[in-house]
Amino acid sequence: MRATFAAAVIALLGVAALVNVTAGQEHIQITALICESNPEVVSIKNLGSAPQSLTGWKLRSDPVDNAGQVFDLSEAGSLDAGEEISVFSGSSAPATNASLGQYRWALSFKLRNDDPTDFAQVVDENTTVIDQVNCGETPVVPTPAPPTLTPTLTASPTAPSTTVAPTETATVPAAPSTPPPPSATPTNVPAISATPLSTSTSVPTPTPPVGDADCSGSVTSIDAALVLQLSAGLVASLSCEEFADANEDGELNSIDAALILQFVAGLLDSLPP
Repeated sequence: MRATFAAAVIALLGVAALVNVTAGQEHIQITALICESNPEVVSIKNLGSAPQSLTGWKLRSDPVDNAGQVFDLSEAGSLDAGEEISVFSGSSAPATNASLGQYRWALSFKLRNDDPTDFAQVVDENTTVIDQVNCGETPVVPTPAPPTLTPTLTASPTAPSTTVAPTETATVPAAPSTPPPPSATPTNVPAISATPLSTSTSVPTPTPPVGDADCSGSVTSIDAALVLQLSAGLVASLSCEEFADANEDGELNSIDAALILQFVAGLLDSLPP
């Protein structure tokens, strides 16, 4: 069943002014895909450290040889490192607003409802597939690995060798033997019981931030996608459902998803707003 979401979901991801840049590393990835909603949503983010030109790039769905299933990402120009855009399709798709990072694919549906063989696919100017996510699949966003620390070994200075001259040994006569002192009467000493010390230290578990629907420790567009999927009945529950309520009104719906996306885009300073 295709769920119709509130108009608040339209207030989505913001990006800075787009400029023409030389293509950087191709770390473009689909971070959210919702096939069953109205509008359908595809979020795309630059996870690299350099700007990426999108000139000649395409967003496609199955069948990819059908021109009607292709959106020209050149319209977005380029994505700076860390920037994200969303592409909408369906009768409720909002109009293109580049300042919000929001683009309309079409007012018709481009993704097949409840069909895991359909997908959203990003290809570059050479039609090389950069990323693909199938309907019903949760995009996997890599977490940067912590830097590896290499210990530095410091050589200790070597002390100069010293030659020890031989020493003459003097003969000392043995002292006369002294008889041992009389034995003392033993005294009973009470035993002391040792109390074992606890070595375990309780480390408090950090509380997830408001908007963190998947307990990842951070708020991303994936959290918004999960909230929309729960609202549409596509998933039964969320890992951190109590923290997904972005406006803390006691309900989980598309308004919470819109607030999360606005927070991710920097349009809100905090959650709840």
